[in-house]
Amino acid sequence: MWHGYARTVNEAWSGGGYYPQNIFRLLTRTKWQNIEQEVYFKILKVNTSQNSNRNESNGVLLFSHYQDADNLYYGGIRVDGYAVIKKKVEGDYHTLAYEPVYTADAAYHRDTNSNLIPEVDRFANTCNQ
Repeated sequence: MWHGYARTVNEAWSGGGYYPQNIFRLLTRTKWQNIEQEVYFKILKVNTSQNSNRNESNGVLLFSHYQDADNLYYGGIRVDGYAVIKKKVEGDYHTLAYEPVYTADAAYHRDTNSNLIPEVDRFANTCNQ
């Protein structure tokens, strides 16, 4: 089901619909003020594609104060291990914060080390330290 939907919504970013996790947006239709967002997630497996849209800015990102596709804020954890907060105004992104939170033995690289966000087994060891 997701394959067909992801392919029709954004074929390029979802690897032809086979990697729908590359773009998943959940937006509300109501306007909020002074909101808090929280998400819990587990990475069970990293499925990479050769899609040219897959890069270090992918990750787990939350949109906030969404007006339209060209005017919004977002924050989250990127696959290169950085936490980021950005705002997009009239289509242009502006970085408000950018800090490393995850590191690995090897730096992020699209083809050899494509995700520094800990997977389930690595995350469990990190939390128990």
